[in-house]
Amino acid sequence: MWAVLNGRVGQDMLDKVQASGSGLIGLCWYDAGSRCFYLTKSARTPKDFVGLKIRVMDNKMMCRMIELLGATPVTGIGPNDIYANIMSGVIDGAENNWPTYHTKGDYKAAPYYILDHHIRVPEILLASELALKKAGVTAEELKIIKECAKATQEFEIAEWAKMEKNSEAAVRADGTIVVELTPEEQQLYRDAMAPLYEEFGKPYQDTINAINSIGRLF
Repeated sequence: MWAVLNGRVGQDMLDKVQASGSGLIGLCWYDAGSRCFYLTKSARTPKDFVGLKIRVMDNKMMCRMIELLGATPVTGIGPNDIYANIMSGVIDGAENNWPTYHTKGDYKAAPYYILDHHIRVPEILLASELALKKAGVTAEELKIIKECAKATQEFEIAEWAKMEKNSEAAVRADGTIVVELTPEEQQLYRDAMAPLYEEFGKPYQDTINAINSIGRLF
């Protein structure tokens, strides 16, 4: 991921934030982990999701992803209400990163954490053009601000890794069953979700191609 975000592709996306007229400047990327499914039962392949009700964010692509697994996407449930809805049987699980799974207590209701890593959503550090203008920041000073922002990235990545490690250790100690997929099983998820590229990726095909070209180098 970092080969993409810290390379030309990532910089192009940062530049587009300001070019879009948003009034914001993209400074750097931060880690926010990968999202994995967690369920009330074990699952190793997409077939194991058939008939399940999975809470997801209210997003068309996320909902379609769940449908492609043969499950039913459930929206309208806030992150603080997932635990109660699992316990009451409204949903069979949800998806998120290690720290959220741990800190929200969802691991107590859905003790199977499936390491499918179906999505990574990095965070972005932004600056307000208006605030910088009011502060009288010069072009040279903005360059320094951007350099300082990027210097914080290494620290943030390390701190996020610690938080992930601590959360994983805590839920494992409490009895969470972590389902580690084989490369063959992981490929089944990629195959199942492949239609997402056709349905949602066309406007971003150049970026997708650039990312894939970098991936082939590793």
